[in-house]
Amino acid sequence: MRFIGWGKTMNQATTTAGIATLALLLGSQIASAFPTGSGADPAPAQNTVAIGDYCSSTYAPEQTVAQTADGQTVYCVQVKRTDAHVWWPVDEKLPVDPHFAVMPGDDCLGEGEQWIDQQGRPIHCNKTQNGRLAGNLVWQLRH
Repeated sequence: MRFIGWGKTMNQATTTAGIATLALLLGSQIASAFPTGSGADPAPAQNTVAIGDYCSSTYAPEQTVAQTADGQTVYCVQVKRTDAHVWWPVDEKLPVDPHFAVMPGDDCLGEGEQWIDQQGRPIHCNKTQNGRLAGNLVWQLRH
């Protein structure tokens, strides 16, 4: 190794010069990534969400209203009897987590609650009328 001054070796000087050159070359690219203009803070970009996506993993969601990609307003609503929150177009608690399909005959918990099954049919939570399980709450087709 050859000493070149300021206590540096040739390899250290070459590395330092290479980093400085790289910084100058990339500096203009990095600088162009920053906004220029009036100096006012730009409005934060709002992320779009999808209907049915989870919006919180806590009891108190940070954001309660958002937009879908097509501009529809959606709300972060709680799934009843759980701590799950999902984005939904109606600002009301949901009887079912939309990630888990329910069908007629499946058990339910809230008498009178309504939902849509996998085939798009309206169903409601009601007591069975007969059989050995009479009185149990199950999802039933609406007549």
